[in-house]
Amino acid sequence: MGYFRLRQIALVASDLATTERQIADVLGLEICYRDPGVGKYGLHNALFAMGGTFLEIVAPTQPNTAAGRYIERRKGDGGYMYIVDCDDLERRREHLLKQGVRLVEDLKSSEGALTGEALHLHPRDTGGCLLSIDRHSPQGEDMGGSYKWAGPDWRSRDRSQTVRAITGARMQCNDPHRLRAVAAAPVMPRPLVRAAHILALRRMPIDREQA
Repeated sequence: MGYFRLRQIALVASDLATTERQIADVLGLEICYRDPGVGKYGLHNALFAMGGTFLEIVAPTQPNTAAGRYIERRKGDGGYMYIVDCDDLERRREHLLKQGVRLVEDLKSSEGALTGEALHLHPRDTGGCLLSIDRHSPQGEDMGGSYKWAGPDWRSRDRSQTVRAITGARMQCNDPHRLRAVAAAPVMPRPLVRAAHILALRRMPIDREQA
């Protein structure tokens, strides 16, 4: 059976050390990986594993990064990226291009036996939300299988006995109608909801009252 499911939520913060310590203390989690690959974006990060789903914190290490500008626009730390994975990336890429959705990145990364692929959607084409559609191998269909962005040993630091999983997220954007159009099948089909991974949309422009 095919799959399409939430795997990771990324938060953006000005101070990585402080934020990761708060997350670890409140949720009882342990950092499972720091991905050196995010350095090319002028970032450093920390990932936490929860039953095959992941919470990531990214923070700028230099001026004039996309993440840093995002913090400035929203006037503080907060949600940054919603990441799903699937088994049919080619079909979804084709559909996105037909919808006129630009890809910020179409990448494939391998290290040892692990391979991760990702389509980063342009936020101007998704109503302002940062979305990524990924695929992982080997054993990508298994929630306990490989997940390239969390490294080879994430299972040993999985604290799913404390926090079982991330089951959904509410995404903030200025144009929910555009996001709904992008989310239409076959890009984000209804099985996502039946699997209890909920995409909640509502109009919520960034302003000072929400900062």
